[in-house]
Amino acid sequence: MTRGSYYSDMKETVKEALVNSLMHAYYDSDRPIKIIDYNDYFEFYNPGEMRVTEDEFFHGSISRTRNAVIANLFRRVGIAEKEAKGTIADTVIQHNLRPPEISATADSTYIKLWKLNMESTLEGLDPIEELVMQFGVEVGVFKISETIVTINKARKIPITEYKIRKAFETLLDKEYIEYTGKGRARSYTIRRSKEAERFGVLQFFKMMEDKIYRPN
Repeated sequence: MTRGSYYSDMKETVKEALVNSLMHAYYDSDRPIKIIDYNDYFEFYNPGEMRVTEDEFFHGSISRTRNAVIANLFRRVGIAEKEAKGTIADTVIQHNLRPPEISATADSTYIKLWKLNMESTLEGLDPIEELVMQFGVEVGVFKISETIVTINKARKIPITEYKIRKAFETLLDKEYIEYTGKGRARSYTIRRSKEAERFGVLQFFKMMEDKIYRPN
């Protein structure tokens, strides 16, 4: 990631989210539009339900605006188009950012756009918890017994089974991982939000598209 590329892409992403909030807001509501810039993410809130599906919002679609006058004005000054480009999804995938979060109801829309990349999700974990998470990301489905063996395989001083089991308990409490099964059949996976699942699929198709259409 280069600083210039990241900031340029993020600028376009924030602009798209801002334009969407203003174009799709229900202005007769007594609740205000709110756009807040935090250190780690942007928040966009507007009264009024989303005019497109969540997939269409991220990937691009023909705009179905609520406020035709505002939409026409934005197009005339060059900050909006009839068809959304899907800039948000492209930026998230290109820079490996944490997937955006959406909460849409019948009368409001809330969107969180992260500035942080996926590696930052390990911040705040102790070294043993990080090792468990890294192993989980690599293998997908894992058990405590194989995690203990793999983590200690390349270590001069092994980590005790108690400490690794304690790390599993902490990661479960923090909702970083989840499990299925009981007893020896219990297996673990990295907990993923529905947004993360969506972008995982999108990233796969983009990878395949790049592979197919990349010039030889």
